[in-house]
Amino acid sequence: AHRLSYQYHVGEIPVDKIICHTCNNKICVNPDHMYLGTAFENAQDAIRDGVYKKRSLTSQRWIKT
Repeated sequence: AHRLSYQYHVGEIPVDKIICHTCNNKICVNPDHMYLGTAFENAQDAIRDGVYKKRSLTSQRWIKT
């Protein structure tokens, strides 16, 4: 839904880009909260914002770091 919202309100999404969110809300469809970026940039934003999750070495559960 966020991709459709971006395309409708802003324009096409280049093949080498993804939609990133400034609000860190995966279900957000507000085009003012979206920007084009790469998967690497999106991961860096998630790490910076403290929403990156990784697997624990001792558990199969996802943990917030």
